[in-house]
Amino acid sequence: MCIRDSIDLQPEVLDRQSRITARQARFLFNEGRLELRGSPRLQRWSKSLDAFKENPRPDPEIVVTASSADWEPQSGRLVAKGPVVAVRRPPGSGKKRPPQTLKASALKGNTLKQDYLLLGPVGLYDPAEKVNVQANRLSIDIREGRLSTDQPFRGRRDTLQVRGDSFRVDNSRQTVWIPQGCRIDRPGENLRAGSCSWNWKTDAVTAQGGLELRRSTNGQLTRGERLEGVLGKGAQLEVTSPGGRVFSQFRVPGRSAPARPSPPRPKPEPIRL
Repeated sequence: MCIRDSIDLQPEVLDRQSRITARQARFLFNEGRLELRGSPRLQRWSKSLDAFKENPRPDPEIVVTASSADWEPQSGRLVAKGPVVAVRRPPGSGKKRPPQTLKASALKGNTLKQDYLLLGPVGLYDPAEKVNVQANRLSIDIREGRLSTDQPFRGRRDTLQVRGDSFRVDNSRQTVWIPQGCRIDRPGENLRAGSCSWNWKTDAVTAQGGLELRRSTNGQLTRGERLEGVLGKGAQLEVTSPGGRVFSQFRVPGRSAPARPSPPRPKPEPIRL
């Protein structure tokens, strides 16, 4: 026998750092599951809500909306059907900074462990950093500040384009690792490597494994095993190889042959009368 209880009129569920609301909710006591229907919303704060009892509660750091969701409060298990939209305002960024936005077709995760899996197509947008990432699925660990995917993706930051077979992002280190099939393109330069890492704060980049660096200037092609450098304007990327041998190829513009001097004209004969 399954005992059920229906709750209407904007039900609200709270824990130490989260708040879940919906237009309608039904709790299945025997299964320990809360069915949320009618645009359920999850709000998440970086601090415990107990700290805001005497002060006005600030805006949440993260707000997630979906078409429906099933939540098990005891275990923290959460399953949401899309479209799923997650909006995040980084701590200390203020209201003037445009929020980061995640869009997906579905979500699976755990509100206690604070890790989630977004099912694709997944889009990540950060207007302040001019970032746009597209992936088939995306794993998020909120506590550790990490994002990852084990499937091909493509991303853009301003004029820089990145592609790969997978990636891991560590927000605390402000670094993204692409362990397989790294491709980085920016105006005038194209990098291909087995793996690479990039720090979006300092623009420092490292790459290794059968890499190729192409520059549009003089059609330069450089091959090696490791690259280190900075992707900033006017910066230099240094390619090295274990044996100290690096292959570089240039296209030298052809030079036109110098024009031959014209033979001297004969002086005209004087006119005699």
